[in-house]
Amino acid sequence: MEDSSSYKRAAQGATNWVNKPKGVNRLAALAQKKIRSNDRVFKTLRKDLDLMLRLSKAWATGKYKDVSIASLLIVVGAILYLLDPLDVIPDFVPILGLTDDATVFGLAINRIKTELNKFEDWENEITIK
Repeated sequence: MEDSSSYKRAAQGATNWVNKPKGVNRLAALAQKKIRSNDRVFKTLRKDLDLMLRLSKAWATGKYKDVSIASLLIVVGAILYLLDPLDVIPDFVPILGLTDDATVFGLAINRIKTELNKFEDWENEITIK
């Protein structure tokens, strides 16, 4: 998957997007909409996906800054991959078209699990205060 042109395009695009926080916020909103409309495919990843999208939104709005650029690149790359309708398995292919998107998100979640846990702790801390 990492050798595919779609994956490479998403990874390169992520580099441009992390310099545009407002754009990242819009991308996260679009990703959230697509995930919710295809909940059946993303069901097992839902908790971590929601956490990842909240992380990107909190960073984009300046509320949360304790995240590495490397992790942001992974998050934004996964979002861009999801939003690309012509990735490795085009989205118009029933069920399978989103399975590769879920796989990319699963890989992204595994790579930044420590960052996600740290962000979740931060969220819980500000909720308690």
